[in-house]
Amino acid sequence: MKLFLFASLLLGAPAAWAQTAPAMPSATASAAVVPYRYCALVAYGPYFSLPNRLVLDYGQEVIGAPIEPEMAGMAKNISGSRSVIDALSYLSRHGWELLNVTNAQSNINGNSTYSSHSIDSETRYLLRRRSQ
Repeated sequence: MKLFLFASLLLGAPAAWAQTAPAMPSATASAAVVPYRYCALVAYGPYFSLPNRLVLDYGQEVIGAPIEPEMAGMAKNISGSRSVIDALSYLSRHGWELLNVTNAQSNINGNSTYSSHSIDSETRYLLRRRSQ
């Protein structure tokens, strides 16, 4: 009797633990997924208080890119700012969230004879927001 009970439990166990196939998303569910838009705030140079060193890159230089008046207005407001913090706060108020920060050297100038070097660098702040 114990053997019969044990065998019936073993036969029923795989069916209880089996996985079911995930449900395929419907057309309405896939339409509800909203993709993200990305942009980069680029700060040129090592100094924080110089004017015209902030640039908003949202893909405007790509051939065939659509004209986006909202992004062009944001880029104009940011280019006049001297503060990265102010520019990031401005973008945050418009729904952008910071994802990543990258610092890259773009050029090294100098003379090894006199050991004076200057390094041109840029800092890129990658941001995203849901498309509207």
